[in-house]
Amino acid sequence: MPAPIITLTDIQKQFGAHVALKDINLTINSGEFFSLLGPSGCGKTTLLRILAGIEQPTSGSLLIDGQHMEGVPANRRPTNMVFQSYAIFPHLNVEENIGYGLRNMAVSKSDATARVAEALELVKLGGLGTRNAHQLSGGQRQRVALARALVCRPKVLLLDEPLSALDKNLRQDMQMELRALQRTVGITFVFVTHDQEEALTMSDRIAVMYLGRLEQVGTPLDIY
Repeated sequence: MPAPIITLTDIQKQFGAHVALKDINLTINSGEFFSLLGPSGCGKTTLLRILAGIEQPTSGSLLIDGQHMEGVPANRRPTNMVFQSYAIFPHLNVEENIGYGLRNMAVSKSDATARVAEALELVKLGGLGTRNAHQLSGGQRQRVALARALVCRPKVLLLDEPLSALDKNLRQDMQMELRALQRTVGITFVFVTHDQEEALTMSDRIAVMYLGRLEQVGTPLDIY
């Protein structure tokens, strides 16, 4: 079996009197496409934000790649995140958007250029590097967001409902592309969705969440 890359132990999260996460105990394996599935308000995005370092748990422990994450800020974690809104910088072109995260890394200019070109090909945007952000379709914006996250070579990619803004046909196409991309790069994807079909189609394993708790964790066949 692959070694766990994420281990959550007794994670709790409160916002004032509201308990958003209760007794979360979960391991996610290296190289796994893992989905957090549940309705709005179930805690799945809160859990993703804790993995990213955007939120801190009220109690419990989190290990990523064998390292405790307590006190480790988001920019020092071996993770990167694709937001639901994609968060494309409107004043930068495609290449500049993708290479943005490399600015604060110890990467030479030539290496950064090569990595951006590699990421463009990986997400099927070769030849569009100089296109302005406002000229991109919804599917292209999603690919730019993916490339910008992958170019930094994280060990875990966190995806917060990245397909929800796409129309049905494009969404189905991108499901297959995203799964193929994960197999190509071989890193762990943690994917948040409220769409049962999406989770069952794409995932190696799924955690079903409800009211801040894990109700079931298993393969798509188990969950079905």
